[in-house]
Amino acid sequence: MKGDDGLEQTNKQLINSKVNIVYITFFLALVLITWLGFLCYPRPNIVELPPSNGVCNLSENNFDGTLYRTNTVWEAWPYQLYTPKDFENDVVTDPPQYLDEEEAMLTSYATYKIRLILPPDTYYGISMVTSEYAMRIYIDGEEIDSVGTPGTTKETTDHRTQERTYYSRTQHSGIVDIIVQTANFVLVRGSGAPQLIIGASSNIMDRNDASLVVNFLISGCLIAAFLYHVGLFCLNRTRRTDLIFAICCLLLAVLNKRLIFIFWPNCPFSVVMLILYTATLLPYPLLISLFECLHPKLMCKYAVQGYYILSGMYLLLLLIDDRIFTELYIGLQVVSVFMMAYLLVRLATLLRNEKLQSYLYFMGSLALSIAAINDMFYYRGIIIIPFVDGQFFMSPIAMIFFVFCYALAVSLDRAETENKIHDTMEKERILAAENAALDRTNELREKLMATISHEARTPLAVLSSYASLVAIELRDKGMDEQTTADLDKISFEAKRVANLIDSMKRMTLSTEKIAERIALDLGDMARQTAQLYMPILERTGVALIIQTEDNLPMVLGNPAELTQVLFNLLQNSKNHTTSGSVTVFAEQDEAFVAICITDTGTGIPTHILPDVFERGIKGDDAGSGIGLAVCKEIIEGHNGTIRIDSEWGKGTKVTIVFPAYKEGNKSE
Repeated sequence: MKGDDGLEQTNKQLINSKVNIVYITFFLALVLITWLGFLCYPRPNIVELPPSNGVCNLSENNFDGTLYRTNTVWEAWPYQLYTPKDFENDVVTDPPQYLDEEEAMLTSYATYKIRLILPPDTYYGISMVTSEYAMRIYIDGEEIDSVGTPGTTKETTDHRTQERTYYSRTQHSGIVDIIVQTANFVLVRGSGAPQLIIGASSNIMDRNDASLVVNFLISGCLIAAFLYHVGLFCLNRTRRTDLIFAICCLLLAVLNKRLIFIFWPNCPFSVVMLILYTATLLPYPLLISLFECLHPKLMCKYAVQGYYILSGMYLLLLLIDDRIFTELYIGLQVVSVFMMAYLLVRLATLLRNEKLQSYLYFMGSLALSIAAINDMFYYRGIIIIPFVDGQFFMSPIAMIFFVFCYALAVSLDRAETENKIHDTMEKERILAAENAALDRTNELREKLMATISHEARTPLAVLSSYASLVAIELRDKGMDEQTTADLDKISFEAKRVANLIDSMKRMTLSTEKIAERIALDLGDMARQTAQLYMPILERTGVALIIQTEDNLPMVLGNPAELTQVLFNLLQNSKNHTTSGSVTVFAEQDEAFVAICITDTGTGIPTHILPDVFERGIKGDDAGSGIGLAVCKEIIEGHNGTIRIDSEWGKGTKVTIVFPAYKEGNKSE
């Protein structure tokens, strides 16, 4: 039966897994279609122009729906900052140089000049990215804009970073002269000439709008993921993974510099660079930490700790000297790529468990690793994956894919947890129904045993006692030994069955039933029980003496159980006393009520006295050995005590003590 249940459970899991694969595929396809829909936002086509030196001729080009990206090598005057007037007044005497990209990037400050030949009388736009340096722009001899302040030293240079777009109209000649001063004393790779995107004003606007849509789509997704996971962490602060993941999303969101300038328009360049480099440095150590939380034994702890230490050292270096940091940053990027590759290998080992969560984690990490490699090469000026308009780093885009993969994996985990909870609740419901049935059965059994005990216990006790008396009288009259032996046997078996019924009744009673107690007068109960037993003792020639104090405190107890105790103790006294007396005495002892039953019988042998309350211990062959054990169990259940003092051949004294009952305190 269990095997069938296990097979059914396995089949159910397989079906659920296949259904989940279908829904996950549908979800990711929906995300891809939505993403492509935004990427298909109407935008003009961008055409790469062939390389040229100093002059870019676009007079014959079609500007309808097309933009042009220049590959023109600018005329350059390294380590000079010239203005248009310097050129007009022949201050510039040095011939221009044509620097390749590497030479330009290694120049701290310079002046660049380019001539554009555009269709005459045309409204045009020029878009350029200032990268991470200061730049002053002149168009046709007039200063159009200044991003920061270019200077000849770090102290005289005010660094800024921004993307700029300028709109104007060409003269009749169609010639546009652009002079740009650049300076960079922060980055090792310095102030190269800007790359221009030229086209009709309307096309430049469309391109900028499309770029904004993509930028804010990426940033919006990452910020929404950040806020969502921060909310999850606030609701459940034990889930560190939500907080780590939220920080990763926020860091990659601020790689979009536009976001920084929206919230902080005049943000200092040093702060911008600190934010950007922190945003590129920390996400990968945080992702390693995320998977460490999800799978604590996934990676070698020494490799992970070493990576954390190295990342911390680079962060400290960034705070001390950002220029040295940029020179050495490639080292951390290489290590980060190797760590992501190591993470991928370790995640691949989890694919053997065939859980969808493992495949989702692997796909998300793979996308991030590819993006990290691409960004590392982009940082060195090598483009592997063409960048999306306005988004030079691929890590934020890959992070969005990882967000969806992570969200799906977490949803699957929570769905599995909910299914387990549902199964557990169903099992609890079934168990509760079974327990209710068992309770009904126990209740019927208790009623049956109570009825049997009530109807059979007293007759059996009387039968036992009178059979014993008849045997004694017949033996005194000379009846044959077989008849008296049969009567003794009847008496013994009646007592044994009565004791057995008492034991069975107590075993079947539930704790709640046993606990049903009332306030009762123990002295009066002792007197009534003794009087009931008096004829039996007197017929054996044993006197029964009853001495109870008046106005004894009440005792909280179960009348049936305490009557059984007194009856058992009197029965024992009768069995071991052939002459003399049995005394029942009740008194108050401070906050307790004590009952003493004393007889002048044979007493208890010394060797069994220490174990007299153990089941099976008996002083002769006539007893069952369970009477005193049952008495002790009942008395202690009433928070009372029982003590036996006996001397062989002189008699026995049994003392039972119960706490007095105080109104409103049923624990006593």
